[in-house]
Amino acid sequence: MNIIVLLPLLAAIAYIPLVIITACTRPWLKQHLLFILFLISRMLWSIFSFLLRSDLFPDQKMLIFRLDICALLPDDNQFYYFVRYYLYRSMGWGIICQLCNSLGGSYRCIVRPCPGATRS
Repeated sequence: MNIIVLLPLLAAIAYIPLVIITACTRPWLKQHLLFILFLISRMLWSIFSFLLRSDLFPDQKMLIFRLDICALLPDDNQFYYFVRYYLYRSMGWGIICQLCNSLGGSYRCIVRPCPGATRS
């Protein structure tokens, strides 16, 4: 196991204090909730990326890859939504396009994988 495998795990561990500090901050604003959701989606992606790069589950690599992609897709939605709300701008059509992108990507990743990929 080398440093490239451990970096996503260290990133996931680094997100834990940020989530705790943000969750303990009062009064809660919508910005806090959006930031926590963003951190959780980043943490999930980091954990799945660690599992994908490590040799812990060699027979489940395709499933972990699908989970990794599905954890990454809502990440850009959360970041977009957080930044737009933080800058006091309306959500507009961007959030609808982002949600359609995530739903379509998740469908493509889970239900209909790439034609050359082997099913696990």
